[in-house]
Amino acid sequence: MKRTAHLSLVAALSLLVAGCSDSNAADESADAPPPERAEAVAWIEDFEDQGAEAIQAREEATEEAERQEEAAETCETKSAPLVGALQQLNSRLGVGMNLLDYTTYLGDVQVEYDVYFADESTFADDPQGALDCTLTAVGLELALNSYVEAHQIWNNCIDAYGCSIDDADTDTEIQAAWSQAGTALASSVTSIADLEPEPIAPSQIRRSCDELGDSIPSAPESASGYQAEWDSYARSVFTAVGLPSARPFVTPYAVAAMRVAVADEDSLADVLDEFETEVEHLSSACEQLGEDDFD
Repeated sequence: MKRTAHLSLVAALSLLVAGCSDSNAADESADAPPPERAEAVAWIEDFEDQGAEAIQAREEATEEAERQEEAAETCETKSAPLVGALQQLNSRLGVGMNLLDYTTYLGDVQVEYDVYFADESTFADDPQGALDCTLTAVGLELALNSYVEAHQIWNNCIDAYGCSIDDADTDTEIQAAWSQAGTALASSVTSIADLEPEPIAPSQIRRSCDELGDSIPSAPESASGYQAEWDSYARSVFTAVGLPSARPFVTPYAVAAMRVAVADEDSLADVLDEFETEVEHLSSACEQLGEDDFD
């Protein structure tokens, strides 16, 4: 929902809770709740275990995403000096340089390479992060080796009688090594960026972001024990995004909405708090998808 709509919901829920505290006790002689309430209660019982499992799955996914995000940032920081040195050498090739300058830039890359692999403490508490980061360095190592190969070809040609780097064969070999280095470097940079975790909210939940926020029913005016509008909303939530990958977000939200549908005077305040918590979770999931608001 939009921020204003979200605030309106919170305000409505707050007023409702306050109003409920002032309402008279239900008349003991009141008619029994409609059979739809019993169906709604049965619906909750059918899905509350799934809801609990979904919440646990969501928490585990959130923890894993946080680990991946931290590992990605650490890997990017660890790799930055080596990547920077390689990129600087690659950029200099575009404007030309002599062998002496090339040797100097290549030496800078070698220094950063040695530092990179000498540091074994960066991922001391995250072996998976260490492995993932090391795999991205394969391209960096290949880039360095290719630049070294080009240096050897160049240097050997200078030492060889009658050889010129302008010769077609020699130039082709050097250019091929440089091209391989550039490709490997670009691939490694992409691999490092790809360590950033995907949003834990699946793309299928976008329909929730677009539709469910605006269609939240008005807060109940009284705790009647059964609110047909909230019953209908809870079922629509559950069926609107029915793919299993979306259940960690949708199932707890739908169950929380159904609890509002069957709330009585004693439980209303608690179930409204529970529903508001799920609003926050679903809103956060939508924001991860690039939505400005849960709406």
